[in-house]
Amino acid sequence: MLVRTLLAILIVLVPAGAIAESAAGTTYRDRTLLVDSAGLALLVAGNLAQGNGRETDAGYALYTAGGLVALFGTPYVHLAKGEPERAVYSLGTRAGLATAGMLIAIAADRDEYIGYGVVGGLALASVVDAIWRADEPQTLRTAWVPTAMATREGVQVGAAWAW
Repeated sequence: MLVRTLLAILIVLVPAGAIAESAAGTTYRDRTLLVDSAGLALLVAGNLAQGNGRETDAGYALYTAGGLVALFGTPYVHLAKGEPERAVYSLGTRAGLATAGMLIAIAADRDEYIGYGVVGGLALASVVDAIWRADEPQTLRTAWVPTAMATREGVQVGAAWAW
């Protein structure tokens, strides 16, 4: 039970630790991490509901909901922000790292840890996504401002541009 509790705390806090404002501009990383944290929390809740060898309908429902949110939630956020390419990369990263976590558990001949490998892969994908894929692209805009200045000889009028 202690291992499950520590794993639950780690999985929820690791993505939350990746929140930082980008120096390049604005970000929607808070939205991706919120969705990922919800999905991972549902997966952990499903695991806790299945504790001590019990198999419950609530546990399976939590697993299913958590798996769907953790796999498809953040790619949907990217789509909603108008970034279909990032959505595809995000989905691929999630599927790939979850599969890698599962294969590591199988290679270690520890089939009882397959779920932990999948959840760990999804948590790592959440961090990767938040760090490299949640910054909004910056568009440079041309700006101008009119200028006017009074002098002893009269008035000077002009404009200044920035691009």
